[in-house]
Amino acid sequence: MADVVLGVNLGHDRSACVAVDGRPVVAIAEERLSRRKHDIPLNTWHERYNMFPCRAVAYCLDACGLNHRDVNLVIASTTYVLDTTTGRRRNLTADDIRRACPALGDCPIDIVLHHMSHAASAAPCSGFTSAAVITVDGGGSIVRHAGGAPVDFERTTLLLYRDGRIEPLVRSVGSPPAYGNSIGDFYQAITMYLGFRSGEEGKTMGLAGYPDMATPATQWGPLKEFRDAIEVRPDGTHHVAEIFQFTRDGGFHQDLIAAFGPPRAKATPDQALDRHIAASAQWALERAMLRLAEIAHELTGEPRLCMAGGVALNCIANGRILRETPFEELFVQPAAGDDGTALGNALLGIGTLTGRLPDWQFESPYLGRAYQPAEIAKALAAVSVHVEVTTPDDLASSVAEDIAAGRIVALFRDGSEFGPRALGHRSILCDPRQSEARDILNARVKHRESFRPFAPMVREERCRDFFDLDAPSPYMLLAAPVVRPHLVPAVTHVDGSARVQTVRADQEPFLYTVIARFEDQTGVPVLLNTSFNDQEPIVETPDDALRCFLSTGIDVLYLQDRRVAKGDG
Repeated sequence: MADVVLGVNLGHDRSACVAVDGRPVVAIAEERLSRRKHDIPLNTWHERYNMFPCRAVAYCLDACGLNHRDVNLVIASTTYVLDTTTGRRRNLTADDIRRACPALGDCPIDIVLHHMSHAASAAPCSGFTSAAVITVDGGGSIVRHAGGAPVDFERTTLLLYRDGRIEPLVRSVGSPPAYGNSIGDFYQAITMYLGFRSGEEGKTMGLAGYPDMATPATQWGPLKEFRDAIEVRPDGTHHVAEIFQFTRDGGFHQDLIAAFGPPRAKATPDQALDRHIAASAQWALERAMLRLAEIAHELTGEPRLCMAGGVALNCIANGRILRETPFEELFVQPAAGDDGTALGNALLGIGTLTGRLPDWQFESPYLGRAYQPAEIAKALAAVSVHVEVTTPDDLASSVAEDIAAGRIVALFRDGSEFGPRALGHRSILCDPRQSEARDILNARVKHRESFRPFAPMVREERCRDFFDLDAPSPYMLLAAPVVRPHLVPAVTHVDGSARVQTVRADQEPFLYTVIARFEDQTGVPVLLNTSFNDQEPIVETPDDALRCFLSTGIDVLYLQDRRVAKGDG
């Protein structure tokens, strides 16, 4: 009988992961199935709360040919549970899980600290035998709650991974609202102040590339209010200046409003001040992360670093950590946010059963299930408008030819990516040589803000020819300067950087071949890659893919081995 571990995340970005006989097999975020971005449940106080990821769990078990009764162990983590009768915050319990999912029966259920879940989602997957670990986000589990004393949550944790175990070294804590003064909350507060929504911190990172254009680059600096925004102390703890903390009712500090005006009802990225605010917030975050990394190195002496938590998705900060700190190697797995804690929990469950975290190197982000030919044929048969469907003899060459011809190409292949980045299985691909490709994509497909950059996909061995990057970046989590921006203007951000995805032949042979065929035709081994969606979660099913294809300006859809074009395309 197989050992089956179910890892779940019940907070925002709810998710599930199933591991069988010591190896994670399938994982997915609830949003891919519910079609609601981040899938954040709210309670009657309009606060986030925990809800069992029923769709994601059913998806994972079904993909493995299992049901709830086959599960040997459940591991869950959470930020907190808000008791609706008392209004008090407390940590999740096994009884909460049992009430939410009676189908699990008497299966053992363990609850772990949120930051331990994050750490476990990265360190055992890294391929490193030992490493320093930084978990940095908005907040985690309650770690101190004595009587009527204030509730303290995890904010940032420095840890050591060695001998198949993870040991916490330094923990920063903070109190509500919004978990206290964390680095993640600092960046979220600026994001929301600028008129974006919670969960749209990536927009702030994109806008940060546009500082005050009236100021020469040689004279640019952060706004004075941000110079001491985040204090990182010598012991590895930190404090965010009050001006950037949420108020008790979830609002913005009066000093922030006095300095920069009222919170924006709607984002105004064309305003020089707002661009300068975004750039200053990014500067403060990078400065804090660099110092935390230096301290983690001092504490552990390790040459390798793993990071997890929502802040670890900040690819600009990640790139600087790799370039400017003593660490020689950096690993951030693609689902670094809360969705990835389901994977961490599954790995912790394996450790519970075996006495040691598994040495499971994360070599593929494609943890979604594959869709069978019959499912694809059924989805195509349900299309009510005329489409041209063919099966090319040389699929990779056909994709490359379409891209080189200037067409917008959507790619749907095998299992979906785990995490927020599209990495070639649920991607839209374009020719990066044409700067107008960005505007065309935004107008015809993505319908998003013009200041947000698109990412390059490049053959790993040709990366240095186009990007100043010495390390592999298979999950699009490192930003680097572009060294030939005139050749790939569509993927060069206004600050001259790009969020790079490197592709290896032995890890993703089809994508590698597509890029190679494109290079044969154009001389450029780079493709523009963006997520296959339109103001929604990335597509998951063949039906999702066809719906997005038919409702947008995508020219061609490659649905597994089928080429689908509109009309006579």
